[in-house]
Amino acid sequence: MQSERLTAHCTAEKGAGTGVGGGGAELTVRINNISVTVTKLRNDTQRLEADLANLQSKQEEAMMVRCVAEHRADRAQVEVNRLVEEHGQVCLSVMTVIVTSSAW
Repeated sequence: MQSERLTAHCTAEKGAGTGVGGGGAELTVRINNISVTVTKLRNDTQRLEADLANLQSKQEEAMMVRCVAEHRADRAQVEVNRLVEEHGQVCLSVMTVIVTSSAW
């Protein structure tokens, strides 16, 4: 919308300048340069929007991978705790047998 206003403004300047000898060609060049700049900015905006969408997608994927990894880590910790508890009970049982056997 702003580029349309700028183009309209420059066109008005161009129309006003054509009555003064030779100024119209200079305004045409300025308008063309501005049009090229606006086109480049639009293209850059589209490219940046696409890059942003891509990065957001990668961020969401990374967050999902992190969530899955945390879940796996939690499950592994539960298993480690279970094994430690089980192993500890076995050690206590073995120590009880040894102590009891040596008392004989």
